[in-house]
Amino acid sequence: MKDRTLRSDKGEIIELESHIASSGEGEVWRVKDSDLVAKIYRKNPSIEQIEKLSIMMNNPPKNPNADKSHTPWAWPESFILHRKSKVGFLMKRIKGGRQIIEVYNPLKRRAEKVDANWQFLHAVALNFATIVRELHSSGYVIGDIKPQNILTNSKGWVSIVDIDSIQVKHPSNPQKVYTCPVGTEETTPPELVGKIIADEIQTEAQDRFRIGVVVFQLLFGEHPFKFPQEGNPLKIGELIQKRLWIGSEGATVNNPRLIPLDIVHPKLQDYFSKCFESVDPQLRPTANEWKKAIERAYDDLVPCQNIAALPHYTHPHFYSKHLPSCYWCDRAKKIGYDMFGQGAIQQVESSELARLVLLDKAFAQVRGKVTSASIQRNNIVLRLGKGNRTLKFGAFEIVIAPQVVSTLSDADKKALLDTKGKEMSVKGTISVLKTKAKSTPKVIVDSQPLPCHIIQS
Repeated sequence: MKDRTLRSDKGEIIELESHIASSGEGEVWRVKDSDLVAKIYRKNPSIEQIEKLSIMMNNPPKNPNADKSHTPWAWPESFILHRKSKVGFLMKRIKGGRQIIEVYNPLKRRAEKVDANWQFLHAVALNFATIVRELHSSGYVIGDIKPQNILTNSKGWVSIVDIDSIQVKHPSNPQKVYTCPVGTEETTPPELVGKIIADEIQTEAQDRFRIGVVVFQLLFGEHPFKFPQEGNPLKIGELIQKRLWIGSEGATVNNPRLIPLDIVHPKLQDYFSKCFESVDPQLRPTANEWKKAIERAYDDLVPCQNIAALPHYTHPHFYSKHLPSCYWCDRAKKIGYDMFGQGAIQQVESSELARLVLLDKAFAQVRGKVTSASIQRNNIVLRLGKGNRTLKFGAFEIVIAPQVVSTLSDADKKALLDTKGKEMSVKGTISVLKTKAKSTPKVIVDSQPLPCHIIQS
């Protein structure tokens, strides 16, 4: 924005101070000497956009967190004018928030050193369902719910940004609907998969599906429709259409890393099944039903007595009291990785290439089948897995550096070069070599004793 001095539709001078973010349709700026931020469109908004924003400004939903001085959504408050043309709008600045993916995703939580346990994640889910309920109560449908647009602060209060894309009904003409112009594939309900979202008049039943996806991500750390598949894997849109999710029969067989559905409160188990499997959208739990179920689940959480399970954190594990023992302690013992532990060694399969790339510079234990073993520039290089062309990633590599190779006996070198077809494990810091064509995760072995060994012949 070249001209940074504008006016609100109330005549107040608006001075843009610093650029905060960009999107396809505009930019968000901090406003000087104000708790407001400005969204400036790249091109002047259409008549329909202005009508929609006017309705939102005149009909804001009730703030369920008003007594806590928390802003639950970046709601349009007034227009911004440039030479009498409406070029954007003002909204309250969301303070101290981070994207919820940094809270629920174990890798990002670890990287950002976020101090959050399962009880906190329940609180975030509860607050999310609460503010969606208020939007629905005011007749709004969000339409494009995605983790990137959901923020939470250190107290677990939730805010939704990019709220101007929601679906709005005209208050005096119910037949006039301003649809949501965008959608996110990963939270699109089955009945809308493959359709042009901007052409669809949605109901809050479509949002109910999206609520379920977000709540699942918060409590399980992963997307309910993303899980390892055998054979030719289906795309996420196909999985959603077929209603094949982690809780489907057989999804977790022979995969100990997937967290079973039965760790959550029984009411939530039932709601996830109804949300993801029901053919009739109206059978999905409403935002209010989600809120009540999460409240009940939160109240039924009990602290783990093994406080030492989290030596780097101030909070213990929490688990649902319908379980006989702490699930998180039991899982950590089983797979060697505590998803709430900052100092834990992560265990990962070489085939989980997308995850390995995210583990750049992290310490982990990687295992997989050796597909080739060779000497390259005095390094011994073991390739694990065949890679994944759809992700444009190469296979994982164990690279034994020349200074280590020179200390090995001929028999040790031969043993390493004879590992093709064998299962190997290596502990070390992941390093990701990126080129235009691919990204190859690897562990560089540059010191003795060797941190890699044969698991089985």
